[in-house]
Amino acid sequence: MKKILVLSIIISSLLLSYVVYGSTFGSDSKIAVLDLNLIKNDSLAYQKLEEEVDALGKELEDYKGDVLTEHTQALKKLTEGYEARLQEADEEEKEKLKEEYEEKVKKLAAESQQKIDNKQKELEMIQDEKNLVFNEELDAAVQRMVKRWKLSCVVYKSRVTAGGRDITKTVMKRIDKKYKPSFWERIFKKNRSQQETESLQDTESLQETELPSRNSTE
Repeated sequence: MKKILVLSIIISSLLLSYVVYGSTFGSDSKIAVLDLNLIKNDSLAYQKLEEEVDALGKELEDYKGDVLTEHTQALKKLTEGYEARLQEADEEEKEKLKEEYEEKVKKLAAESQQKIDNKQKELEMIQDEKNLVFNEELDAAVQRMVKRWKLSCVVYKSRVTAGGRDITKTVMKRIDKKYKPSFWERIFKKNRSQQETESLQDTESLQETELPSRNSTE
């Protein structure tokens, strides 16, 4: 699954609709910019999407491995049967058996490939759904900024040499909200980190105590 390419195309195509909001522009027009690279690098929502796509890719590779193993075993069994029948056949029968064997090999390969293709289509549909959810949340966050600040236009930051109100971090704050740890999760993580640090220090201190000094050994 072409993770980076697929995600980039989907997000880019969505943001093309942000180039213009409203039909009138004047001296009081409000222009905002959105940094797509910052979203890709720092957004928790985007990182979560990448993790999910990675998991789908791994699932597909694992499935391919299972199908290949199954195919290899079936082919081995088919070949053994073919070779056993060859030993008892005359020349005319051998030619017929060869044609049947080759046909079965092709059919077996086609069935294995069909299984992989079906699985890939299934996972691509799941990926499309996840992409759609992300893009809808991103779109809703940008639309909210447009209405809240009465923006006339939102464009890529990379297309603007100067000026424009950068709404990227505000947008990210909205789409990342559900992925940020709660207050108690942060406290638990902090306490756990402190306990691990103290445990490591105690271990190091114990090791230093147990090691005899050079003077004492002499």
